[in-house]
Amino acid sequence: MAAGLGVSSKASSKAGMNALHEACVSGNVEAVKSLVLSGYNPEKRTQCESGLTPFCLAVKSGHFELAQWLLSSRCMENLSAMEWLALQNDSYGTTPIMYAAETGNFAMVKWLAGLGVSLFDRNIRGTTVSMWAIQERSLDILKWLIEEGVPLDSTNNRGMNAASYAAVEGQLPTLQYLYSLGVPFSVVNSSGYSLVLLAVESGSVDTVEWLVSEGIGGSLDDTTADGAEVMHIASNNGRLEMMKWLYAKGASLTHKDERGYTPLMCTIKAGSLPALEYLLSLGQPLTGHTSQGETLLMLAAIAGNLELLKYLHSRGLDLDERNRRRDSIETIAAMKGQLGVLKWLVEEQGRSPHVKNKYGSSLACWAAKNGHLHILDYLLTKGVDIRDPDADGETPPMYAAQQGHISTLKWFRDHGVSIFIRSPRGLSCISYAAESGQIKALKWMVSKGGDISAKDVHGRSPLSMALNNHKTAVSDWLTQQGIQE
Repeated sequence: MAAGLGVSSKASSKAGMNALHEACVSGNVEAVKSLVLSGYNPEKRTQCESGLTPFCLAVKSGHFELAQWLLSSRCMENLSAMEWLALQNDSYGTTPIMYAAETGNFAMVKWLAGLGVSLFDRNIRGTTVSMWAIQERSLDILKWLIEEGVPLDSTNNRGMNAASYAAVEGQLPTLQYLYSLGVPFSVVNSSGYSLVLLAVESGSVDTVEWLVSEGIGGSLDDTTADGAEVMHIASNNGRLEMMKWLYAKGASLTHKDERGYTPLMCTIKAGSLPALEYLLSLGQPLTGHTSQGETLLMLAAIAGNLELLKYLHSRGLDLDERNRRRDSIETIAAMKGQLGVLKWLVEEQGRSPHVKNKYGSSLACWAAKNGHLHILDYLLTKGVDIRDPDADGETPPMYAAQQGHISTLKWFRDHGVSIFIRSPRGLSCISYAAESGQIKALKWMVSKGGDISAKDVHGRSPLSMALNNHKTAVSDWLTQQGIQE
């Protein structure tokens, strides 16, 4: 413990956080002080993708006193407060003031602005401070930002503006306020969502009704880029009250989007039994396949909703049906990492864990491809051969290498499975990693003795495969190791 303050001094794997990060999230000022004095680096970022500093964690968690202390006691004494604050942005360029706006902490926003943190910055996704404020439903912060001269006419990288963020959160008062300011309402994002469609997604009937009645932000006839209509969107999010309202307005229950999904299929994919039962009560049949041949049972397996899967099975749906690739429902469960579903299929329904698709890919292959170690652990207990190759001689480790799953490659190695065996075509894990540009996995395998010069039966080396697939990072690194084409 840190000075008896209830914070473990051991490193934590939670979101890549150590004890100091956790103390910043909890706002324990005394624990943070103790940990810093004991040697924890207050500039060290979390190991998660966004890479948050302790300061940003404190701001994001709404701990004003802690944020002030971290700023005043900063290690980089040669930097001014403003220079230090500029180094606190996360790996996406999200600034501390954006996190303050996200949490709705008005005092924190004003404090950071007073220190000189810009109200006009955008992160690499194009998100502005005002967009963060809208996400948190902070109308007071939004109004203050406008008073400070922050413009509302910008869009992020997905084509969403301030009105889009208000619509997707179902914030009718904010939308009405933005409309009164002349913010564009004709915006459609990169996925083809108008404001009406975003509001449908939010489930806010009042917001959709207002937009439609005013004739702004699109209409109920809008479709997304992949052909989804309003009922698909409501069904895909299990928005039952929205579905009822849309049905009363004449929305189609049978239209298929470009993936071949009907609204009923969307309710299953969303794992919403009440929404499904509502559509069944309207006479919708419990039949159909997606354009990829996925069955309704497979959609429930993808969602990992065991209750829904059992319900569909009780209604007579056939577990033996396969999709166009001849994947079984067990394959789908392994592919999606749905252990509960897989256990139910194998242990309660007597399904085989040794099943393969038409390409000879086993459940172990699919679990490895998607980095699902818990599925691999389970398959091992059921006697599945984790070395078993597919019809082309590609082994489960090769599937993992192609996706760059180092932890999965380690798992195979720890279980006595060679990661350097070659297929009948002379391909290896090294080959697949090079071809798909998985530089970290490639380096790891080389550190374990992998051969980066071996060629397949067609004379292709890892270098040539990387070059042919324009994987520059891999080809450059291989060349630096003295490999020549």
